[in-house]
Amino acid sequence: MNKIVNHLQGFVKVEAVGDFPERFVNICTQHGIAFWSVRTLGEHRMEAVLNAKDLRKAKRLAEKSGCNLAEKRKRGVPFFLSGFKHRWALIGSLVFCLAALLISSRYIWRFDVEGNEVLTQEEILSALSEAGIKTGSPVRDVDIVSIRNQMLEKLDKLAWITVNVSGSRAHVVARERKEKPEIIPKDIPTNVVAAKSGLITQVDAMEGSSKAFEGDLVEAGDLIVSGIIDSETMGIRLVHAHADITARTWYELEAVLPATAQGKQYSGKSKEYKYLIVTGKKIPLSFEPFTPFEFYDKIKTSSSLTVPGELTFPLTLVEEIYAEYTPVNYRVDEELAETLLSRSLENSLSLEIDNDSKDGKILRSEMSCDTEGAVFRGKLEAECLEEIGVMIAVP
Repeated sequence: MNKIVNHLQGFVKVEAVGDFPERFVNICTQHGIAFWSVRTLGEHRMEAVLNAKDLRKAKRLAEKSGCNLAEKRKRGVPFFLSGFKHRWALIGSLVFCLAALLISSRYIWRFDVEGNEVLTQEEILSALSEAGIKTGSPVRDVDIVSIRNQMLEKLDKLAWITVNVSGSRAHVVARERKEKPEIIPKDIPTNVVAAKSGLITQVDAMEGSSKAFEGDLVEAGDLIVSGIIDSETMGIRLVHAHADITARTWYELEAVLPATAQGKQYSGKSKEYKYLIVTGKKIPLSFEPFTPFEFYDKIKTSSSLTVPGELTFPLTLVEEIYAEYTPVNYRVDEELAETLLSRSLENSLSLEIDNDSKDGKILRSEMSCDTEGAVFRGKLEAECLEEIGVMIAVP
């Protein structure tokens, strides 16, 4: 606690030089001047620390005791503030920054969006703007319930959304609607048919009359389990047939890849364009190149002025770099072509199985790649095991 008080009041390290520096310390003690960290430096020299408010009085008492008092070091808040006494520009800048920080915290200057997969960030921010929340909007105008209702009306793909404001940042959390498979009500009679061709390995009918069995070959659309049951005791009746049908299936997929591709050879030349965005307005800092080069890549970076505590100033520096290149054609390596084609065909096969059966798996696959003129042609043959049954209403 004493250290904190001393720093607030300010303190000075002094050196007393004279025939009897101890006399100086004794006189100061008698006049109520407190010393600490007293250290003897030699026969006629002594070092000590005292409060800044007692320095002038200590100098007068040093003269009476026949000592010379020299200041060695000053520390504390008063001496720190005195350094700004004639620096009005710096003081004005500090005051401006504090005022800007206070004002900035009352407005939204940055949006962070998460949870979107189908909807783009631009679509969500555009709908938010139409709902009345955009860059520069006052924090007090954020009505979560009203925003949520408007956003759900504007964007059909949204299931839920909220906006959490922290400082001058708005954190937007979105949840999109999931496509639900069409389900036929249980009170509607159904058949189970083959969604694709295959060799049946298992029929597990929970309801209905089986028309195909293990070892049968079926084509897409063939009836496997019927929802029409004809019995001697009950006659003809219609039921909601459902069953798990597992079958071996076969695929032949093809894909092509050009044997030549276009690349970029950079010249090392580039042009820069910088500008500030202040409260949504663009302020150029350099001339914008209208046609930088015939062929170029545009690299854009931006940095916002932020301070701790989730506060963001309405000031963003944007830098655009235009890098020149020359288009060049090159021959695609055969090994690389086979790798790319194999990856593409395997992804296509996985989508074919996953789209129709969550339990599908690949039993065997064989990949081949040949060169045909100006293209590489890849072919994938595969044998799979998957669920092929699908319910349809009884006609």
